[in-house]
Amino acid sequence: FNVTVWELEKPSELMQEWWAIDEDERSARVGDPFGVVSWPGSVVASKLLSEEDLTNATVLTLGAGVGVETQAAAILGARHVVATDINPLTLKLLKFGADCEERIEDGVVEAMRFDLFSND
Repeated sequence: FNVTVWELEKPSELMQEWWAIDEDERSARVGDPFGVVSWPGSVVASKLLSEEDLTNATVLTLGAGVGVETQAAAILGARHVVATDINPLTLKLLKFGADCEERIEDGVVEAMRFDLFSND
């Protein structure tokens, strides 16, 4: 099977900005820019998911990025997929891709901001 993800067209500009500013400003202005493109590991993880029975499962994706594994889990029959990432832009791309995918029912994918290192 295949999935269509939406990525930032020119991520290098965002990544260069991220490296050019101090750590406190990074969080406030840019967030984590590395999830705005799909990673080869997400394809491998999706292939491994396809070997599992996800019918009616609830799936949590940490660091979901643009949603390769999220879409795969939803297409493979999960009833609820919670996709988390630190970057709001990444989550918008993920949600747009899931919403455009005809094989994913409305309400199956939930995208939420999550910072593993936050005190909140």
